[in-house]
Amino acid sequence: MGGWRVTRRQLLSAVVAIPGLSSARRNTYASQNAPARSPQPSPAVKVRWSAEAVTKLRNQQELAYTTLGRRMGIGSDPMTVYRALTKDRMPAEWVSPEKFRKTFGIPRETAQGVPEAAIAEYLAKYGNVQPPTPYEDPNLYAVLLEMSDSIEAALKSHGFPTPRLLLGTLPTGTLNALTFSLPPTKEHIVIFERGLFDFAFQMSKIAAVVFPAIDPMRGWFSAEVNVERGIETHPEIVEQLNRVLHAYLVLGDPRKIPLYKIDNSRVMTATSLLRSMELFALGHEYGHVVARHGDNLGPNPSADASVRYRWDDEYGADRVGLSLMFSVMGRLVLTFWGAVNFLVCLEVFDRCRSILATGAFDPKATSPTHPPNLARAQQLRTVLREDRPGAETEKAIRLANQLDSFWSRMWQVAEPQWLAMHKKDVRPSVIWS
Repeated sequence: MGGWRVTRRQLLSAVVAIPGLSSARRNTYASQNAPARSPQPSPAVKVRWSAEAVTKLRNQQELAYTTLGRRMGIGSDPMTVYRALTKDRMPAEWVSPEKFRKTFGIPRETAQGVPEAAIAEYLAKYGNVQPPTPYEDPNLYAVLLEMSDSIEAALKSHGFPTPRLLLGTLPTGTLNALTFSLPPTKEHIVIFERGLFDFAFQMSKIAAVVFPAIDPMRGWFSAEVNVERGIETHPEIVEQLNRVLHAYLVLGDPRKIPLYKIDNSRVMTATSLLRSMELFALGHEYGHVVARHGDNLGPNPSADASVRYRWDDEYGADRVGLSLMFSVMGRLVLTFWGAVNFLVCLEVFDRCRSILATGAFDPKATSPTHPPNLARAQQLRTVLREDRPGAETEKAIRLANQLDSFWSRMWQVAEPQWLAMHKKDVRPSVIWS
């Protein structure tokens, strides 16, 4: 098949064709060149959150965008700054199961996850989602809401109460998330760095180039994985990694990442990886809430020190997040690799940011809020062996190890360029300060 310049919404939709990923049946296909339109209110969303929670989130967003606008030199109007960093919405009428099948070469009889009824169900609930504040990207918010509902359904199936969660995004200054409570309404607000999910999207496409296509009937790769051979065959992926890191870290604008073609046969691979990465990130934050971990949001959520989680809380939230994402996706191997990939990609980002800022990366440096990324990934391997011992677990860990090796090799090749850029006085964007 030919190359396809896949958008985030298209890539997410491909997962519906992988048997066993039942929660993804509501994902959709949309054309990359669709014109923008204003979102219409969705009745299913209006009653999800209290006015107090929405006001709290909006105030935090306006403060963060105002502060960022001043640092960027584009003024102090928060909406102007938000619009300067945000893409247009993808209209729901561009969703087409038939177009999806033709584009990705999936015969109608084997496209078990893309029936018209499932597409209609998704559109009825998420197609015209009205986010809680005007500072949310409707394209992303629909995806977050679907994943949130899938996680809460998993919690209910295990007899756990579902927390009242309001999801939000803003420029936090760190590629991470934070959770805090709103005692008067017994709600929790989860704030993600606005670039986190786009970063996961870009990194999943790069990794998918070297991993074989997923056979939709087997739910597994169509050939053996050989990371070294993949990198040798596709040397352009190192340059794409550098483009992604440059757009985020130096330019501070993900829209400046050049469109990157991946073969249609790799779309399901990329989508499986992306969805598992995102579910882990969201499931981790649910883990904090379910475990009733403390929070301490200061007046400025853009500060790295705004929340002080203990490391054991982070490990515990990782464990809960892994369990929740497995309940949603249903395939251990193609679940676990996303959790490890998420943490390893954070490590690549952190190393690059550190080199740009200081000229070096200190592997012994620690954070007061989070354990080292690679230590968290290793702890997940230990947790998986404890909770689910057996052949599938070992298979999952082998695949995760291959991903780990892939990114280690990629960074080894890319690092000299970033050291050279630091010597040329290239520094991270003010977004990351």
